[in-house]
Amino acid sequence: MTTLKTKTPVILLISICLVLLVTIIQQLPSHGVDVYILYSAGKAVIAGANPYQMEMKFYSPAWMLALLTPMALLPLGIVRVLWTLASMTTWIAILHVAKIQPLNIALFLLNPFFVKGMLLGSYDWLCLIGVLMPAGLGAWFLLLKPQVALGYMFFQLRKIGLRRAIYAYIVPGLLLLSFAATSLSRTPILSDMWWNRSLGLWGVPIGLALMYVSFKEENPLFALAAAPFMSPYVGIQSWAVAFFAIVKNKYALGLAVIVSWIWFMVR
Repeated sequence: MTTLKTKTPVILLISICLVLLVTIIQQLPSHGVDVYILYSAGKAVIAGANPYQMEMKFYSPAWMLALLTPMALLPLGIVRVLWTLASMTTWIAILHVAKIQPLNIALFLLNPFFVKGMLLGSYDWLCLIGVLMPAGLGAWFLLLKPQVALGYMFFQLRKIGLRRAIYAYIVPGLLLLSFAATSLSRTPILSDMWWNRSLGLWGVPIGLALMYVSFKEENPLFALAAAPFMSPYVGIQSWAVAFFAIVKNKYALGLAVIVSWIWFMVR
């Protein structure tokens, strides 16, 4: 009886993962817009074309193409399935490393922002995988999407020290700045980003409060949660990281998931 009780959260987590995977993969032919754009960028490189001049806009740093080009050699259907599996595995791995209980992980996976990201084929996971890597390698991934990883990068700076942080971020950071400068003319202004769900300046105090807690408790989860609050632009799916702040409290997490789904349905 005790064994069954202790295994119930694990069984629940596995069941939710399977249901989500089956549901999402069934929807992939009509969804997965983000991964389709990334796949098309890789195809453009293979064809000798400029991925930044595609009709479907590609804005990611150039070094991401080193990952996308080999991926584009596979059929799109296979890529979408592998992308979905890699995404879910990365999120779960981060939560597991943070020693989050299986029941809480299951609740986290039910939040609508995470589900939306999976359906879009979001590459937030490709950025977040940098959390699981040494600083020097992880920097290349974290800088793929600063609006998701900004808080964690500040946390990492405090943890590893300025000198090590400079060594880790100097090359990808300079490349990112160079890329931003040369792509400024083709980057849409904030008012044209119809998908933007940033809280603007209203979110900054919340982000700073979360950063304070992360420093005080030496907890990177709060730093990860802070990022979308401090970003001037953020897609709706990227708000999934905000749930990291309450992921250890199953009651707060469960309530947040329910309220979020209600908001999704009535907005």
